Amino acid sequence: MEKVDARKISPEAQQDRRIRAFELRAEGFTYASIAQAIGVTERILYTWFRRARTDGKEAAIKGGTRGRRRFEGAKLNESEQTQLKELLVNKKP
Repeated sequence: MEKVDARKISPEAQQDRRIRAFELRAEGFTYASIAQAIGVTERILYTWFRRARTDGKEAAIKGGTRGRRRFEGAKLNESEQTQLKELLVNKKP
């Protein structure tokens, strides 16, 4: 299977891939064969299985959240962003 950028597929499809990976591993397949079968890299498989060991299989299947947290790395704090938005929206040119 061809490797596809995970950002281009839905979270549900990503969960299906993770479920299939755990099923194949339980059947005794190697990481290399699983990666080839579901179209991911071996490195991401190691990440999924490591997370399953630390946080549980359900957490690994669910995956993480996309994108950064709100205001993470922002130059303006929340109140400053609100003020700026008000100025942009309500001020006439």
